Amino acid sequence: RLELPRASDAEPRKCVPSVVVGVVGMGHVPGIEKNWSTDLNIQEIMTVPPPSVSGRVSRLAVKAAFFGLLGYSLYWMGRRTASLVLSLPAAQYCLQRVTEARHK
Repeated sequence: RLELPRASDAEPRKCVPSVVVGVVGMGHVPGIEKNWSTDLNIQEIMTVPPPSVSGRVSRLAVKAAFFGLLGYSLYWMGRRTASLVLSLPAAQYCLQRVTEARHK
């Protein structure tokens, strides 16, 4: 049994069992069985290696493709919207009035 730390002396002592049960997937079982009795360096296991060059390049390519498609779709929707708005009779009337005002 392990005693948990208390916030104050007035708090009652709490104990937990010292047995830990873990649930793992089938793919992890061979590695666990292989390393069960081996002393492992926990710090080495917990560190995340830096991404490889191909990983960074592929991530950059995906981001560039996403933002390129986003930019193109906004451009395409903007052109379509502007074309639609300018084809409305009210917009045609306003454009005609502006053109006439410039020529006077």
